[in-house]
Amino acid sequence: MREKRVAGVGPAIVGMLGLSALVTTSAHGYTVVEVTDAGSVSGVVKFAGEYPQRETVRIDKDHATCGMRHDSEEYLVDPESKGLRNVVAILEGVEAGKPIPDVEVALDQAGCRYEPHVQIGYASGVPSDDVELIILNSDDVFHNVHAYEGVEATQTVFNTPSIPEEELVEAIDGPGVYSIECDVHAWMQAWIVIVAHPYAALSDEKGTFSIAGVPPGSYTLRLWHEGLGEVERPVEVTPGADFFVDFTIGE
Repeated sequence: MREKRVAGVGPAIVGMLGLSALVTTSAHGYTVVEVTDAGSVSGVVKFAGEYPQRETVRIDKDHATCGMRHDSEEYLVDPESKGLRNVVAILEGVEAGKPIPDVEVALDQAGCRYEPHVQIGYASGVPSDDVELIILNSDDVFHNVHAYEGVEATQTVFNTPSIPEEELVEAIDGPGVYSIECDVHAWMQAWIVIVAHPYAALSDEKGTFSIAGVPPGSYTLRLWHEGLGEVERPVEVTPGADFFVDFTIGE
């Protein structure tokens, strides 16, 4: 059995999580190398006690397609484990390591929701290397896709109409966090986090995440959630070992 190290996080996480910009500047100039004696970083983000309930949003138009109510996707908490879904975990400070994954970044509009609600995409770290975002519209109503750079959603990246059954391709400039909104249906929102190296993960329905193939060394683990903001912790990866981080909110 591999060594398991634990770092605890107490109630300070609530006060520290401000809506700051999520950036990944350390990944510029990332080099792909063969990783030997790799370790890993894993963890869980969960609530110690009470957790935010999902809000219900009343739909004010296009009821045949959108329905009458919408359950907010901001806080998706498993009632059994109290784990928080859709937390983005990024390991900062890795300058060389495993290859960057070649994954498609795609967003569908279905039932007047964006699917997926949160996703991670990867860029090479070269400023001119944009990321392609494929946009689908599975609804029978008109949408528009308004992308903003940064968590405060003040700088427009693109704003394009989306008609039913049409596929669009738009460019995202590179590493950072992007908010996707629909000006026609105000409740629609999604988040895309672009990372310029492969060491990132998204927490699952139990609030757990895992980042594998990490070269031994000292790094910073940065976690971001749309409703809680951002927090970071130092981690130390040793050969063949898993550094486990328990982020417990409100403990």
